[in-house]
Amino acid sequence: MYTLAQDAGCVHHRGADLSGWVTAGFGLLLLAGLATNVAPWPWPVIALVLYGLPLASRALPAGRLRRFGAWVGVFMVLHAGITVALYDPDLKKLPGGMDVSLDFVDKLPGVDGVQHITTDASGFRASGQIDYANDSPARVFAIGGSTTEQIYLDDRSTWTHLLERALGEPFEIVNAGVSGTRSRHYLVMLEHAIALGADAAIFLVGVNDWNWHIRDAQAEGIGAWTWRVSDATRAWALANGPFGRALWQAWSAMTVSDSGEAERIVARLDARRGSLDRADRRAFNPDAVAATYEADMAAIAERCRESGLACVFVTQPAGYRPGATADYRAGFWMTPPYERYTLSFEDMARIASLYNDWLIDFGTREGIPVCDSTGWTEPGFRHFYDDVHLNVAGAGAMAEGLAWCLADVGWPDRFQ
Repeated sequence: MYTLAQDAGCVHHRGADLSGWVTAGFGLLLLAGLATNVAPWPWPVIALVLYGLPLASRALPAGRLRRFGAWVGVFMVLHAGITVALYDPDLKKLPGGMDVSLDFVDKLPGVDGVQHITTDASGFRASGQIDYANDSPARVFAIGGSTTEQIYLDDRSTWTHLLERALGEPFEIVNAGVSGTRSRHYLVMLEHAIALGADAAIFLVGVNDWNWHIRDAQAEGIGAWTWRVSDATRAWALANGPFGRALWQAWSAMTVSDSGEAERIVARLDARRGSLDRADRRAFNPDAVAATYEADMAAIAERCRESGLACVFVTQPAGYRPGATADYRAGFWMTPPYERYTLSFEDMARIASLYNDWLIDFGTREGIPVCDSTGWTEPGFRHFYDDVHLNVAGAGAMAEGLAWCLADVGWPDRFQ
């Protein structure tokens, strides 16, 4: 005979089973969150908190806090779905509406005084207000990494601004550079630029791709796993979604608005300098550029031709050249960056030359002009504040060289 006690026991058993499944689900959510946010710092910590909260809340007695944890779990699942569906992980831009002042007086070689750094609503550094909804006779997108972005230089000191002034009317140059981006990001940015009415594009490329090539070849153990998992799961990463982007923009606004941010930037940079003296010294002498870089650049060249854009490639100037003094070499930190090992100065010079020479040859084969910038600057603190980043004088030299090169390939006549 079936009794009420037996019925209650079944209900309790089903409830326990459901609770176990929920806990297991939140455990899997935490593992997925950590796997898709293993780098860069501080996203692993942020992911641990946000993805771990639902599981931690299961240890609490039933109540509001436990329900809140469950809803956080639901939110993180929905956020991941929205991120994959609506956001391209390879479209990188600066936060829109940036307005920052950094005082580098006597702190950063060749970057002196207060630097005013702004972006427009679209997240680009531009000299004026650009109406992307309307056509311009000569809208030029400068696409690249931190050497295009020039985030520590005043709006009026970047090579993109100085080039715009040198070219004059009707040119308007949109600085779409973002630190850490590589050739695959440049291809996506090119598509975005076309949608925003670009008539031309300047690509300053090489450094991030050769550093990726080095780090990928040298990756081993847990470092290799972290490096490759982060790259493979970037479409799901918290930083690429709407909440992650808003969180990062808010954090950036709070930190860079602090009057001491310039000192912290310089302190972080100084702590990284001296990379050529790292105890773990390795050799790496590739005989070809990375296959992914070659494929991306081929896709960029093809898209330039299909769209009718006037595209120009620019080689990456760097300090890995004869004439670099011991004092200047002591200021290097990108040999490669963010690693415990180093390549030799000679290996870095060969790799930089490999990528720059390949770009010149590639542009010639593809019929796309290449401006070789390597002779426009001196390898030292006169033009650089570290291995590859131009200071104010270096940006001026880059703008002057580019203005001459673009005139040589007929840009002023084409856009009049």
